[in-house]
Amino acid sequence: MTLQEAVRSCLRQYRSSDGRAGRAEYWWWQLAMLLIGVVIGFATAGLTPLLGLPPVLAPAAGLLCLLGLLAPCLAVTVRRLHDSGMATAWLLLAFVPLGGVVLLVFMLLPGDRDPNRYGPPPGSAAGPEVGPRPDGYFGIETRPAAPATSVAAHRPDPVRRPGLYRAYGPMPRPEGYRATPRGPQQVAG
Repeated sequence: MTLQEAVRSCLRQYRSSDGRAGRAEYWWWQLAMLLIGVVIGFATAGLTPLLGLPPVLAPAAGLLCLLGLLAPCLAVTVRRLHDSGMATAWLLLAFVPLGGVVLLVFMLLPGDRDPNRYGPPPGSAAGPEVGPRPDGYFGIETRPAAPATSVAAHRPDPVRRPGLYRAYGPMPRPEGYRATPRGPQQVAG
């Protein structure tokens, strides 16, 4: 993801905290916010004396511009938390002393590689199917991947081979249980 893609994505999804945002999208957005803040700061500080305006107007103008970008900032932060499987409530750590440091660590950690309750990983076209497998065990089955378009896509990846299950072997069935479409059911007896 590039800077332009991240800014476009964050501005397009500014009202939505649904889904997930990867590290690249989050950190490109933060870089864009830093650049916007610096440009607005220099512009207002430089133009205020030239136009003969009171010096109080420079910070006020910068604050108004950045308040307009508060909704996309919050939305991408919530979606970044969702990428790690964390709830939106973790954002309240920002109001606790040293909570910002904990949030920074959360933003630096990689997200879940597999789908979680907030959706498929960022950049994946379709999520895997979860449910009973043909052999009676339960697990996640991947769908066939799109045709390879890069050198990295030609590398064998043991986790995402099309048609195979992500589990590294069948999950053992507990004794006294049988597989049903609604999940494992205890066998009477």
